[in-house]
Amino acid sequence: MSLSIWTPERVAILERLWTDGLSASEIAARFPGITRNAVLGKLHRLGRLGRGRPMAPAKVRKAKPPQQPHARRPHHPPTAAKRPPPVAMPIWAGQVARVEALRSWHCRWPIGDPHEPGFAFCGRRVAARPYCGDHRAVAYQPASTATRGVGAKARDNRRGQA
Repeated sequence: MSLSIWTPERVAILERLWTDGLSASEIAARFPGITRNAVLGKLHRLGRLGRGRPMAPAKVRKAKPPQQPHARRPHHPPTAAKRPPPVAMPIWAGQVARVEALRSWHCRWPIGDPHEPGFAFCGRRVAARPYCGDHRAVAYQPASTATRGVGAKARDNRRGQA
């Protein structure tokens, strides 16, 4: 037979302390060998959780005046002036290469629409790069400082570039 830790005297003290506004942790500290969870469990079984405890007064909220409907601004599509000007493509007056004729030393810059019959590649001679000098200048442009990420700036600082 096990002895209950909750004697009628302890239950009376528990209810009084709970009604006085003490927390479950504070009540458990007054009873040696009883945990906060044991206090909460007993209060739950007694049906005392949430009742008999002083509650904070409800905050009164001020009524907000009704909002006036906002006038919608007209939607303007982005203008072409905000876009950077297109880069002039170099024109190669030499022989263009079809995909079947491409070799490792040919420039692989596409010319035309791949779905059209006249599609080809630049075909100029290159040295260990996919594009010739003119097309490389178009393909590999340095990012502006506004569009570069933090990592790129930190990397440049490590390299001694500013």
